[in-house]
Amino acid sequence: MTAQSVELGTVETVRDVTIQPGNSTLGAATGAVLGGLVGSNIGSGTRANTAGAVAGAVGGGLAGNAIGRGSSTAGVEVGVLLDSGRRLNIVQPGTSNDFRPGDRARVSSGGGTTRVVRG
Repeated sequence: MTAQSVELGTVETVRDVTIQPGNSTLGAATGAVLGGLVGSNIGSGTRANTAGAVAGAVGGGLAGNAIGRGSSTAGVEVGVLLDSGRRLNIVQPGTSNDFRPGDRARVSSGGGTTRVVRG
């Protein structure tokens, strides 16, 4: 629950886009740590444990990164001319059917995110 600033404007442009999630360093790091812990318990000697830990860390890191990337999402890029005269392009989940040029828009910003809705 955080306050957001709201600006009003008019939709100028609308186009469909594909939102691609970025690489997840956190996912890779978590996978590497867990893989290393599991892999270090393989085998009965120090060399086997070390080899298992390295192999587990590499495999876990790759798996964690792949999971963190996820899949792409359908999105829309909305160009808004704010009543203040400033122009913004906002990319968010949705389709071009959600907006039409000329629609009034409310742009909410706060907490590191910006979102546009009709209205």
